[in-house]
Amino acid sequence: HEELQQYLAEVHADSAAARGRSLQVVELQRQVNEHVLQRGQLEAELARLRAEHGALTANPVVTAENPLAQAERWVLYTEIPAVEETSSLSYPGHILVNFDDEELTSALGPLAAVNFAQRIGALTALERGDVARGALKAYCGEDLQKRGYLDATGVHSFVRSVFQHQNLTPPMEDHVLTFYRLFSHEADPLDARSCLCLCDALLRAVLRTSGRRAARPVAVADSQGLGLLRREPSEADQDSVPAVPAVPAAPAVPAAPAVPAMKCGFCGEEFEEDSMFCTSCGARRPEVV
Repeated sequence: HEELQQYLAEVHADSAAARGRSLQVVELQRQVNEHVLQRGQLEAELARLRAEHGALTANPVVTAENPLAQAERWVLYTEIPAVEETSSLSYPGHILVNFDDEELTSALGPLAAVNFAQRIGALTALERGDVARGALKAYCGEDLQKRGYLDATGVHSFVRSVFQHQNLTPPMEDHVLTFYRLFSHEADPLDARSCLCLCDALLRAVLRTSGRRAARPVAVADSQGLGLLRREPSEADQDSVPAVPAVPAAPAVPAAPAVPAMKCGFCGEEFEEDSMFCTSCGARRPEVV
């Protein structure tokens, strides 16, 4: 009788263990099915994301609602023409800037003169793309709220930062406003890309004006525009000098020709007597040999 009871207890234990193993198998099967379903959903989402990425890569689109993205794309993909070979340039929005416009070059003359010494370095940085990348960084520093646009005051501060980063004397507010009116309709705020284009156009105009004024045959200056100035006296100068009477027992000594009023090599205005700087553009008076 005791052996029978022990046998029945073992049978019940084996039966309970079998039921437990059966429940475990069912739970594992349920988890496997759930994982398969989740994996299928994830693979479908991955395929959708890959398709969207491929479409965006093949046809990149910059929406009007993202002006900062437009500015970044302009910096990355726009070709940079040489300053000396470009008399005019068309910017986004069908805005054409003529850098040889007489009214424009006349207004920028003094600014171009004071920045002549740094002209070569600024030209290199502009045509290498350093100015555009620095301008984008300066814009982000000015537009801290990431609104995507700047008003006239913000644009002036932004342009001043870009010029100072290139060791250039920044333009005055009137200079910036002249270009602001070219890029803005009815004094509306400028979006990020337009701010970069305005700065590019203003810097190009200053550098091109500086190069044209340096090439004027008013005087012969060194590569920095601050060296010695050599002038040859004209026949009219020599005729205007009275002869010096001969000294007894000594050969006659001709007097030095009278030197006419000195003109500035940048703006063409005459220097005032005993003045070391041009009152029109601020250039230093060269020494006459």
